Amino acid sequence: MPKPQRWFSSDHHFNHDAIRRYSERPFATVEEMDVEMMSRWNAAVAPNDLVYYLGDLAFAPKDATRALLNQMHGRIYYVRGNHDRQMKGPSWDRFEWIKDYFDLKVDEQHIVLCHYAFETWNRSHHGSWHLHGHSHGSFDASATQPSRPP
Repeated sequence: MPKPQRWFSSDHHFNHDAIRRYSERPFATVEEMDVEMMSRWNAAVAPNDLVYYLGDLAFAPKDATRALLNQMHGRIYYVRGNHDRQMKGPSWDRFEWIKDYFDLKVDEQHIVLCHYAFETWNRSHHGSWHLHGHSHGSFDASATQPSRPP
């Protein structure tokens, strides 16, 4: 069996019709968008891959969201977003875990995971990375770069 790949993703907003306009997604219907996103996900992510998902997977009732999850490849570690208040408790056992924030270490690289962007984060002045979702491409990443002495 090949070594699992590690993926980071966020903000698919499955079943969220208005996101097509907000994020200029080129789909005629929300159903077309959902089918295409699921197809692309499963074409890239293998069943045993590790996925760190940084919130806002779906804008759907609990049962519909769980049905989507059951179609998705990967072992998913979930960091909750602003549309994820329903995601807590044993009914979400499809996830490896659910958290609001996580400090991850991959090899020697420290990575802070949260749905929201931070101006500073744990070990930000020591080379750690911060990965986040939420901004839908409207965020100026240069505003969160740690300053370095000359």
